[in-house]
Amino acid sequence: MAALSKTKITASYAFTFTSTVADPSLPAVSAFKASFRGPATVDLDGVADSNTVTFSGTLPASGLYRYSIIALDANSNRYLLEVGDVTVAQDPTAISIDTDLRSYAQKTLDAIEAVLAKKATSDQQAYTIAGRSITKIPFKELYEMRELFRKEVAMQKRKLAKAVLIRYGS
Repeated sequence: MAALSKTKITASYAFTFTSTVADPSLPAVSAFKASFRGPATVDLDGVADSNTVTFSGTLPASGLYRYSIIALDANSNRYLLEVGDVTVAQDPTAISIDTDLRSYAQKTLDAIEAVLAKKATSDQQAYTIAGRSITKIPFKELYEMRELFRKEVAMQKRKLAKAVLIRYGS
């Protein structure tokens, strides 16, 4: 079956995935379909070649989709081959200029540090962490929480920082 859940899909960009069909109990199949339901509804036709079916298309919106892969016989009987979920990433060119791209951990760390520096804005003074108002958390706990969120932010940055080697010339 398909490894669709491992396929990286970005909204509004073309993607392709291949599904292996080796089910001897299937009657003669005349068509394959992949259906996506979530932020948008998309149906794709598959192109069969021996024991594989290739699907290509685009999903217009980011978010969580439920997909199903279906085989159809000559009488239009449907056979469900696979069902799963796939997350579609946001189109990076569609992010508006005023979008705060910081992670939850980074936003929380920034708010804690603003309170500790006594430079919290009115929004940060009312910030809530784990169901508790930040203005009511003792400084000792704030320092402990700051260390926790510093570690989480550092871990996120390490995951994002992947080495890209570029060679110029020959």
